[in-house]
Amino acid sequence: MRLFRIYLLSALLHLKEHLIYRASVLIWLFSMLLEPVVFMMVWRAVALAEGGSAGGYTQGTLTAYYLALMVVNHLTFTWIMHEYAYRIREGVLAGQLLYPLHPIHRDVTMNATYKLLGLVLFIPAFLLLSVFLKPEFQFEPWQVLAFLPTLALAAAMRFLMEWAVAQTAFWYIETSSFNQAYYVATMFFSGRIAPISMFPDWLSAVARYLPFWLGVALPVETLLGSLTPEEVMSGMVIQAAWLAFFAGLVAWVWSRAVRRFGAVGG
Repeated sequence: MRLFRIYLLSALLHLKEHLIYRASVLIWLFSMLLEPVVFMMVWRAVALAEGGSAGGYTQGTLTAYYLALMVVNHLTFTWIMHEYAYRIREGVLAGQLLYPLHPIHRDVTMNATYKLLGLVLFIPAFLLLSVFLKPEFQFEPWQVLAFLPTLALAAAMRFLMEWAVAQTAFWYIETSSFNQAYYVATMFFSGRIAPISMFPDWLSAVARYLPFWLGVALPVETLLGSLTPEEVMSGMVIQAAWLAFFAGLVAWVWSRAVRRFGAVGG
Protein backbone atom coordinates (compact mmCIF):
# COMPACT_ATOMS: atom_id res chain seq x y z
CA MET A 1 0.00 0.00 0.00
CA ARG A 2 2.85 2.41 0.79
CA LEU A 3 4.47 1.69 -2.56
CA PHE A 4 1.13 2.27 -4.29
CA ARG A 5 0.79 5.71 -2.65
CA ILE A 6 4.33 6.57 -3.71
CA TYR A 7 3.58 5.49 -7.28
CA LEU A 8 0.37 7.52 -7.32
CA LEU A 9 2.05 10.67 -6.02
CA SER A 10 4.96 10.22 -8.41
CA ALA A 11 2.57 9.72 -11.33
CA LEU A 12 0.71 12.94 -10.50
CA LEU A 13 3.96 14.89 -10.28
CA HIS A 14 5.19 13.52 -13.61
CA LEU A 15 1.85 14.25 -15.25
CA LYS A 16 2.16 17.88 -14.18
CA GLU A 17 5.71 17.94 -15.51
CA HIS A 18 4.61 16.61 -18.90
CA LEU A 19 1.87 19.25 -19.06
CA ILE A 20 4.38 22.02 -18.31
CA TYR A 21 6.47 20.91 -21.30
CA ARG A 22 3.41 20.11 -23.43
CA ALA A 23 4.87 21.61 -26.62
CA SER A 24 7.90 19.31 -26.59
CA VAL A 25 5.67 16.38 -25.60
CA LEU A 26 3.40 17.03 -28.59
CA ILE A 27 6.37 17.27 -30.97
CA TRP A 28 7.76 13.96 -29.72
CA LEU A 29 4.37 12.27 -29.89
CA PHE A 30 3.78 13.56 -33.41
CA SER A 31 7.13 12.15 -34.55
CA MET A 32 6.16 8.75 -33.13
CA LEU A 33 2.80 9.01 -34.85
CA LEU A 34 4.34 9.95 -38.18
CA GLU A 35 6.73 6.98 -38.46
CA PRO A 36 4.16 4.15 -38.78
CA VAL A 37 1.94 6.31 -41.01
CA VAL A 38 4.83 6.84 -43.45
CA PHE A 39 5.68 3.12 -43.59
CA MET A 40 1.98 2.28 -43.93
CA MET A 41 1.57 4.57 -46.93
CA VAL A 42 4.73 3.19 -48.55
CA TRP A 43 3.59 -0.42 -48.21
CA ARG A 44 0.06 0.44 -49.34
CA ALA A 45 1.58 1.91 -52.50
CA VAL A 46 3.68 -1.24 -52.99
CA ALA A 47 0.60 -3.44 -52.54
CA LEU A 48 -1.31 -1.36 -55.08
CA ALA A 49 1.56 -1.59 -57.59
CA GLU A 50 1.77 -5.37 -57.06
CA GLY A 51 -1.87 -5.87 -57.92
CA GLY A 52 -3.46 -5.47 -54.51
CA SER A 53 -1.18 -7.25 -52.05
CA ALA A 54 2.43 -7.32 -50.84
CA GLY A 55 3.91 -10.18 -48.86
CA GLY A 56 0.46 -11.62 -48.27
CA TYR A 57 -0.94 -8.32 -46.96
CA THR A 58 -3.64 -6.33 -48.73
CA GLN A 59 -3.91 -2.58 -48.44
CA GLY A 60 -6.56 -3.06 -45.77
CA THR A 61 -4.57 -5.52 -43.68
CA LEU A 62 -1.43 -3.40 -44.02
CA THR A 63 -3.42 -0.44 -42.70
CA ALA A 64 -4.69 -2.54 -39.79
CA TYR A 65 -1.16 -3.75 -39.04
CA TYR A 66 0.40 -0.29 -38.91
CA LEU A 67 -2.47 1.31 -37.00
CA ALA A 68 -2.22 -1.40 -34.35
CA LEU A 69 1.58 -1.10 -34.36
CA MET A 70 1.31 2.67 -33.92
CA VAL A 71 -0.56 2.25 -30.63
CA VAL A 72 1.41 -0.78 -29.38
CA ASN A 73 4.77 0.85 -30.04
CA HIS A 74 3.65 3.90 -28.08
CA LEU A 75 2.51 1.74 -25.16
CA THR A 76 5.75 -0.26 -25.00
CA PHE A 77 8.57 2.19 -25.79
CA THR A 78 10.80 4.09 -23.36
CA TRP A 79 13.21 6.99 -23.84
CA ILE A 80 15.31 6.40 -20.73
CA MET A 81 18.47 5.37 -22.58
CA HIS A 82 18.53 8.72 -24.42
CA GLU A 83 18.74 10.79 -21.23
CA TYR A 84 20.65 8.64 -18.76
CA ALA A 85 24.07 10.05 -19.68
CA TYR A 86 22.62 13.54 -19.14
CA ARG A 87 21.39 12.55 -15.67
CA ILE A 88 24.87 11.40 -14.70
CA ARG A 89 26.72 14.37 -16.22
CA GLU A 90 24.41 17.01 -14.70
CA GLY A 91 24.16 15.46 -11.25
CA VAL A 92 20.46 14.61 -11.56
CA LEU A 93 21.08 10.97 -10.69
CA ALA A 94 23.08 11.96 -7.62
CA GLY A 95 20.01 13.65 -6.22
CA GLN A 96 17.79 10.68 -7.09
CA LEU A 97 20.09 8.32 -5.19
CA LEU A 98 19.30 10.23 -2.00
CA TYR A 99 15.68 9.08 -2.14
CA PRO A 100 14.76 5.95 -0.16
CA LEU A 101 13.53 4.26 -3.34
CA HIS A 102 15.31 2.78 -6.35
CA PRO A 103 15.44 5.28 -9.28
CA ILE A 104 13.80 2.71 -11.56
CA HIS A 105 10.47 3.33 -9.79
CA ARG A 106 10.59 6.96 -10.84
CA ASP A 107 11.13 5.92 -14.45
CA VAL A 108 8.22 3.49 -14.30
CA THR A 109 5.77 6.22 -13.28
CA MET A 110 7.25 8.79 -15.66
CA ASN A 111 6.95 6.38 -18.57
CA ALA A 112 3.44 5.28 -17.63
CA THR A 113 2.06 8.83 -17.33
CA TYR A 114 3.65 9.80 -20.66
CA LYS A 115 1.98 6.85 -22.37
CA LEU A 116 -1.41 7.65 -20.86
CA LEU A 117 -1.07 11.29 -21.88
CA GLY A 118 -0.04 10.24 -25.39
CA LEU A 119 -3.24 8.27 -25.87
CA VAL A 120 -5.05 11.61 -26.02
CA LEU A 121 -3.35 12.07 -29.42
CA PHE A 122 -3.01 8.47 -30.57
CA ILE A 123 -6.63 7.36 -30.10
CA PRO A 124 -8.13 10.22 -32.19
CA ALA A 125 -5.42 9.67 -34.83
CA PHE A 126 -6.22 5.95 -34.88
CA LEU A 127 -9.93 6.62 -35.33
CA LEU A 128 -9.43 9.30 -37.97
CA LEU A 129 -7.05 7.17 -40.05
CA SER A 130 -9.42 4.22 -39.72
CA VAL A 131 -12.26 6.27 -41.20
CA PHE A 132 -10.26 7.35 -44.26
CA LEU A 133 -8.07 4.30 -44.92
CA LYS A 134 -10.50 1.46 -44.11
CA PRO A 135 -8.33 -1.05 -42.18
CA GLU A 136 -9.38 -4.69 -42.31
CA PHE A 137 -9.61 -5.86 -38.70
CA GLN A 138 -10.94 -9.34 -38.02
CA PHE A 139 -11.16 -9.79 -34.28
CA GLU A 140 -11.96 -13.01 -32.50
CA PRO A 141 -12.48 -13.15 -28.71
CA TRP A 142 -9.36 -15.20 -28.05
CA GLN A 143 -7.21 -12.71 -29.97
CA VAL A 144 -8.37 -9.80 -27.81
CA LEU A 145 -7.92 -11.81 -24.60
CA ALA A 146 -4.42 -12.96 -25.62
CA PHE A 147 -3.46 -9.46 -26.75
CA LEU A 148 -3.63 -7.99 -23.24
CA PRO A 149 -1.03 -10.27 -21.57
CA THR A 150 1.27 -10.13 -24.61
CA LEU A 151 1.09 -6.33 -24.46
CA ALA A 152 1.80 -6.26 -20.72
CA LEU A 153 4.76 -8.63 -21.08
CA ALA A 154 6.06 -6.65 -24.06
CA ALA A 155 5.91 -3.35 -22.16
CA ALA A 156 7.64 -4.77 -19.07
CA MET A 157 10.29 -6.60 -21.10
CA ARG A 158 11.06 -3.64 -23.32
CA PHE A 159 11.25 -1.28 -20.34
CA LEU A 160 13.83 -3.45 -18.57
CA MET A 161 15.76 -4.07 -21.79
CA GLU A 162 16.07 -0.36 -22.54
CA TRP A 163 16.82 0.45 -18.90
CA ALA A 164 19.68 -2.05 -19.09
CA VAL A 165 20.98 -0.39 -22.27
CA ALA A 166 20.82 2.97 -20.48
CA GLN A 167 23.26 1.74 -17.84
CA THR A 168 26.12 1.90 -20.36
CA ALA A 169 26.23 5.59 -19.41
CA PHE A 170 28.02 4.61 -16.19
CA TRP A 171 31.00 3.39 -18.24
CA TYR A 172 30.88 5.67 -21.29
CA ILE A 173 30.42 9.45 -21.36
CA GLU A 174 28.93 9.34 -24.87
CA THR A 175 26.33 6.61 -25.39
CA SER A 176 24.76 7.71 -28.67
CA SER A 177 26.50 4.91 -30.59
CA PHE A 178 24.96 2.26 -28.32
CA ASN A 179 21.57 3.92 -28.57
CA GLN A 180 21.80 4.14 -32.36
CA ALA A 181 22.78 0.47 -32.69
CA TYR A 182 19.84 -0.49 -30.50
CA TYR A 183 17.51 1.73 -32.54
CA VAL A 184 18.57 0.13 -35.84
CA ALA A 185 18.11 -3.38 -34.44
CA THR A 186 14.69 -2.44 -33.07
CA MET A 187 13.54 -0.86 -36.32
CA PHE A 188 14.62 -3.85 -38.38
CA PHE A 189 13.60 -6.77 -36.18
CA SER A 190 10.52 -5.37 -34.41
CA GLY A 191 8.34 -5.23 -37.51
CA ARG A 192 8.24 -1.44 -37.61
CA ILE A 193 9.78 -1.18 -41.08
CA ALA A 194 7.82 -4.15 -42.43
CA PRO A 195 6.04 -7.20 -41.03
CA ILE A 196 8.70 -9.87 -40.48
CA SER A 197 6.67 -12.35 -42.52
CA MET A 198 8.02 -10.38 -45.49
CA PHE A 199 11.58 -11.34 -44.49
CA PRO A 200 13.28 -14.50 -45.79
CA ASP A 201 11.99 -17.53 -43.89
CA TRP A 202 15.22 -18.12 -41.95
CA LEU A 203 15.46 -14.46 -40.87
CA SER A 204 11.80 -14.34 -39.92
CA ALA A 205 12.24 -17.48 -37.79
CA VAL A 206 15.24 -15.98 -35.98
CA ALA A 207 13.47 -12.65 -35.41
CA ARG A 208 10.61 -14.36 -33.58
CA TYR A 209 13.00 -15.32 -30.78
CA LEU A 210 14.48 -11.83 -30.39
CA PRO A 211 13.19 -9.33 -27.81
CA PHE A 212 12.68 -6.68 -30.50
CA TRP A 213 9.86 -8.55 -32.25
CA LEU A 214 8.48 -9.85 -28.96
CA GLY A 215 8.37 -6.30 -27.58
CA VAL A 216 6.39 -4.76 -30.45
CA ALA A 217 5.03 -7.00 -33.19
CA LEU A 218 3.93 -10.02 -31.14
CA PRO A 219 1.01 -8.12 -29.53
CA VAL A 220 0.15 -6.59 -32.91
CA GLU A 221 0.09 -9.91 -34.76
CA THR A 222 -1.79 -11.52 -31.87
CA LEU A 223 -4.52 -8.89 -32.09
CA LEU A 224 -4.76 -9.17 -35.87
CA GLY A 225 -4.97 -12.96 -35.85
CA SER A 226 -1.76 -13.46 -37.83
CA LEU A 227 -0.62 -16.10 -35.33
CA THR A 228 -2.12 -19.37 -34.19
CA PRO A 229 -2.97 -19.83 -30.48
CA GLU A 230 0.05 -22.15 -30.19
CA GLU A 231 2.35 -19.51 -31.67
CA VAL A 232 0.97 -16.90 -29.28
CA MET A 233 1.52 -19.14 -26.26
CA SER A 234 5.05 -19.91 -27.41
CA GLY A 235 5.70 -16.19 -27.86
CA MET A 236 4.47 -15.43 -24.35
CA VAL A 237 6.76 -18.08 -22.88
CA ILE A 238 9.74 -16.53 -24.70
CA GLN A 239 8.62 -13.06 -23.56
CA ALA A 240 8.58 -14.24 -19.95
CA ALA A 241 12.04 -15.77 -20.35
CA TRP A 242 13.46 -12.52 -21.76
CA LEU A 243 11.70 -10.55 -19.02
CA ALA A 244 13.37 -12.65 -16.33
CA PHE A 245 16.72 -12.29 -18.08
CA PHE A 246 16.53 -8.50 -18.31
CA ALA A 247 15.31 -8.20 -14.71
CA GLY A 248 18.40 -10.12 -13.60
CA LEU A 249 20.63 -8.12 -15.94
CA VAL A 250 19.34 -4.79 -14.61
CA ALA A 251 19.93 -5.88 -11.01
CA TRP A 252 23.42 -7.18 -11.81
CA VAL A 253 24.52 -4.14 -13.82
CA TRP A 254 23.04 -1.66 -11.33
CA SER A 255 24.86 -3.23 -8.38
CA ARG A 256 28.17 -2.73 -10.21
CA ALA A 257 27.34 0.64 -11.72
CA VAL A 258 26.61 2.42 -8.42
CA ARG A 259 29.92 1.20 -6.99
CA ARG A 260 31.86 3.18 -9.55
CA PHE A 261 29.47 6.15 -9.72
CA GLY A 262 30.91 9.51 -8.85
CA ALA A 263 28.53 12.46 -8.54
CA VAL A 264 29.28 15.30 -10.93
CA GLY A 265 27.54 18.45 -12.04
CA GLY A 266 25.14 20.47 -9.96
